[in-house]
Amino acid sequence: MKNSLNPAVLRTVNQCNFNKFSNAVHANRVLDEHCMFFVLEGEWEIWQDGEPYTVKKDDMIFLMRGRHHYGLIPSSPVVRTCFI
Repeated sequence: MKNSLNPAVLRTVNQCNFNKFSNAVHANRVLDEHCMFFVLEGEWEIWQDGEPYTVKKDDMIFLMRGRHHYGLIPSSPVVRTCFI
């Protein structure tokens, strides 16, 4: 799936933090804001609009606002992320 944003539009960062999950299935939701997260440790499968993405250590994923994203299987025993 191709997603694109207009780079001329200024964005505001509303939140940035770290998370740690253990054998967690990614939340089933549609966000009001875009979300990027970087995987510091572990592995996770995340679906966005019916397409699966497996993210591992040193991967980053961009979750588009207004798009359905969710998980079907639990993460590795430990997943640590940094999100923006």
